[in-house]
Amino acid sequence: MTEPEGTADWTSRRYYRRAVEAALWGMPMVSTQAMLAAFRGVDGQFGDIVYFSRLPDWRWQITTPNATTFYAYSAIRLDAAPVLLTLPPTQGSGLYGSIFDCWQNALADVGPGGVDGGNGGTYAILPPGYAGDIPDGATAVPCPTRNAYILFRAIPENYSDAGVARAQQHIRGLEIREAGTSGNQRFIDIAGRDFDAFPEMDDSYFDRLAAIVRDEPIRQMDLVAMGMLMSLDIAPGRPFAPDPEQRAILARAAREAQDQLVAENLEINPLWPDRRWGSPTYIQHAQTARPIMTAERLDYDRRAALAYRMCGVPKTAGAARFFHVVSDAAGEPLRGGETYRLSVPTPVPARQFWALAVYDAVTFRFIRGAETVEFNSLELPKNDSGKPVEIVFAPERPEGVDIWMETAPGRNWAAIFRIYGPDVAALDAGWKPDDIVRVGPGPEAGQ
Repeated sequence: MTEPEGTADWTSRRYYRRAVEAALWGMPMVSTQAMLAAFRGVDGQFGDIVYFSRLPDWRWQITTPNATTFYAYSAIRLDAAPVLLTLPPTQGSGLYGSIFDCWQNALADVGPGGVDGGNGGTYAILPPGYAGDIPDGATAVPCPTRNAYILFRAIPENYSDAGVARAQQHIRGLEIREAGTSGNQRFIDIAGRDFDAFPEMDDSYFDRLAAIVRDEPIRQMDLVAMGMLMSLDIAPGRPFAPDPEQRAILARAAREAQDQLVAENLEINPLWPDRRWGSPTYIQHAQTARPIMTAERLDYDRRAALAYRMCGVPKTAGAARFFHVVSDAAGEPLRGGETYRLSVPTPVPARQFWALAVYDAVTFRFIRGAETVEFNSLELPKNDSGKPVEIVFAPERPEGVDIWMETAPGRNWAAIFRIYGPDVAALDAGWKPDDIVRVGPGPEAGQ
C-alpha cells in the first residue's frame, strides 16, 4: 500500500493505515447514511415514503438500480417503540421489498417473497434489545440498529396504463408508523428529482462514518474496529474534529479505499469460458453473495465491496438472473468515448422480460445526465422472428440506430443484463448473451 507524502512519522502512518481500514469496515453504514441524507434532501422525515410515479432516470443515484420497476424507499428510526410496516395484498402485480438494518443486512423480505406471501400484513420492526409487547397479528422483526430502511420495488403485471396504476396503488397502500400512534402516511414523489446517495470518497466520508457510529449501539463483534476508529477520534460521545493535516490524510485514505473497492468490482469471474459476462469475483454466482460472516471470520473486504456496488439485496434470492460485464470482447475496459455493439440472441429465456442497464464503472450508479440508462424487452415490437436484438453504446446516438445506450466520454462504464422469470432449463441448455464488441471511436455504429 502506497503511503501518502508527508507522513514520515509513525503517528501519521498509523493514522493513514487505520483510516483506510476504517473506510472499508464502515462502507455499509456510510452507504446507508448517504441514502438517509438523500432522503432528507427531498424533505423526507422518518417514516415518510419516497416513491416514483414514473420509471426512474439517471437522477436515482443509488447503487446499480434498475429503471424498469417503480421504487419506494423509507428511512426509519428505532428508539423506544416498534415501527409498524403494513402492506396491502398485492394481486396482479408485485410489491417486493425487504427491511434492512444500518449495516444493510436484510432482516426480512416482505410482499410475495416474504412471510405475508403477497396477502398483505403487518411487520413490527423492533428496536435494539426491545422486550416489550408486539401488536397482535404482527410479524416481529428484531433490528440490531437504531437506523434502518425499507426498499420496495413495485412491478406491474404489464406497462399499460391500468397495469401501472395498479402497481402505484400498491405503493400508496403502504403504511409506516410507530406502534401506539395513528398517523397520516406521507408520500413524496421523487420522479425527476435528484436522489444522490453516493458518499463522496474524500475526507467527508469520515464525517459520515463518525456521525453514524455515534448514533448506533456498539456490538461485541466490532470492539477491535472501535479501537481502530478511536485512533481517528471516532467514538460515541466524542466530537470528530480533525485538523487540516489529518483531513488531507483522510482524503487520501478514502481514495485508497475506493481504488480497492472499484478494482474488486471490476474483477469479473466469467460464467462461460468464451464470454466476458459473469459476476464480481467476491460473488459466488450471478445471483447471491458468498457468506460474509461465518463461524471463522467476518470478511469485511467482501462486505465493503458488496455495499459499494449494491444495496437492497433481499434475504432470499429472487426469481431473476444477473450477468455483469466490465470489458469488451477483447478484454479491454468499456470506454465512454467509444462506440460498442451488443447482439442479444433471441428468444431470451425470460418468462417475464429482460433488461440491460449501464452504469458508471467507478460509482456503479447510473451515468449522470444520460438520456438512456436502461433498455428492456417490453419496449420491443411483438415478433417471433428470432432475430437478434442489436444495442449500441456511444456518447451520442449514431445515425440509423434504434436502440442506443448513452455513455460519457472520459468515464468507463459497466453493464448488467437481467432476466426476470428466467427459464433455467433454457439457460442450462446453452443460451448466453454475446460479448460487447467495440466498433469505433465515436458514434459510427449506424454507418
